[in-house]
This record gives sequence, C-alpha cells and structure tokens, in this order.
Amino acid sequence: MVRYVILMKVKADTTDDQYAAVLQGAEAMLAKRRGIVSHSLGRDLGLRDTAWSFATVIDFEDEDAYWAFHSDEEHDRYRRDVMAGVAESTAFCHIHV
Repeated sequence: MVRYVILMKVKADTTDDQYAAVLQGAEAMLAKRRGIVSHSLGRDLGLRDTAWSFATVIDFEDEDAYWAFHSDEEHDRYRRDVMAGVAESTAFCHIHV
C-alpha cells in the first residue's frame, strides 16, 4: 500500500468559503476514485504553532493506483482550479505501509 501525505500552507487571505471548496472538492474527488483504500483531510487544529494549515492523507492499494490518480484529468483540474488559488506552499511524501 502507498500512503500519500500532502501538507499545505494557505495564503493569508484564504476565506472560510475557499477552505470549504478545498474540502468539498477533495472529498467528492476521492470518494469516487478506484484504488483508494482510505483518506482523511482537514484543517490544522492549531494546537501548536505550525507552518501547515491543511493536511490530506490518502492510502492507495498500490503504486499503479497512485499514478492513475495523479495523472487523472479531474485531479489536474482540481489542483489547477481549486488548490492553486489558495496554496502558498505544499509538501508531499509517499511511503509504503
């Protein structure tokens, strides 16, 4: 299984409506994807001072499932139309679990 972890720092002027669009768009996209075993996402709880405002964790069945998702047209559109508008910086990590 491949675990994909995405951390994002949003721009200072990101509104609650934009946060909602990020969450709703991701949930809708991930819910219908084959090869995804599980996923979780949300805003940072603010328990500590951190550079990251948002996190997503996606578990894929295997690397093929990850690459199918990564190269998907809907995923590209989501990154371009939703994420790019609010993201100041992003970090990624992929591990086998």
